Amino acid sequence: MGLRSNPYLILTIFGLWTIMALIATYLAFRLWRSDPKAHQILDAAYGALTSDDDKRRAMIRGALAVSLGSWGPAIAGITIGVDLARSAPGSVISAQAAVVGAVGILILAVGLLLDWTITNYNRPKPLVPPRLRNEPGFRDVKRLRGTRSKD
Repeated sequence: MGLRSNPYLILTIFGLWTIMALIATYLAFRLWRSDPKAHQILDAAYGALTSDDDKRRAMIRGALAVSLGSWGPAIAGITIGVDLARSAPGSVISAQAAVVGAVGILILAVGLLLDWTITNYNRPKPLVPPRLRNEPGFRDVKRLRGTRSKD
């Protein structure tokens, strides 16, 4: 039984993705308001990805881009799941659901690109939390120290 034949599995998966997007957005909002608890949660979450303190701090700055990018697949997946649930078994998704899916993938790609630029160069500044805007990007930190990233 594939995903196409079970739209409720798609809805469950992307429903969970939507919950993750809500949590990411909430944490980004709290980080923007200089909440130390949000910073600690994000620090612990990114700590699972890297042991490099500089990289982890740089990744925290990109929380807004990650949260914005996570909404693309959430909306696209739920739209496609609802479309499949409403259509006849064995039919393909509608053109509108396909467009929403493509836009969702584009939003994810833009979010990932913005996260990469914020992490490495701390730019664009309007997407970096205000109290973290004056910090150098991860690439600048590594260049100043003359070391390469382990991760």
